Amino acid sequence: MKVDIMRRFAAAGVLAAAAGSLAVATAPGAVGASQPRHSASLLSHSVSLPAAGASAPHRQIGTAELTYFKVVLTVTRGTGSPPTATVTAAGYERSGTGWKLIAVRRIGQPDQWFWHAVQTCSLDITQFKGVSPVRVFDSAKVSLLATPALGCTQPFSVRWQP
Repeated sequence: MKVDIMRRFAAAGVLAAAAGSLAVATAPGAVGASQPRHSASLLSHSVSLPAAGASAPHRQIGTAELTYFKVVLTVTRGTGSPPTATVTAAGYERSGTGWKLIAVRRIGQPDQWFWHAVQTCSLDITQFKGVSPVRVFDSAKVSLLATPALGCTQPFSVRWQP
């Protein structure tokens, strides 16, 4: 009798975990939309990418691509305790059949984010601006998860000059 009940609880736990994973995978864009608006700034200077073979762990947390413009968000682990991280946005322009790096911009301050919590809430990119004349306007608005309790940040804005 106890074994049957335990199997049911285990099955319910697996189903709940799967549903939770699906909800997280489909809801990032909607999470940031419900957050209050506050001004947030992005450091506008370029940031160098970590050297090849660098020991700092990093992971990609978001990407968005248009015909001639692409942005890749990367988080690099810092040295703080609890583990902190720095988030960067790399902007690319189409070059032949591949992509050419325009520049890398830091989102927020160095080691501002928590390594285990930081995720992308929203990533919106713009390639062109205006109607007549149309101008190249490579830009991105990024909202990140500060912590699960605090929710998503206000969007950070950045622009790349091709």
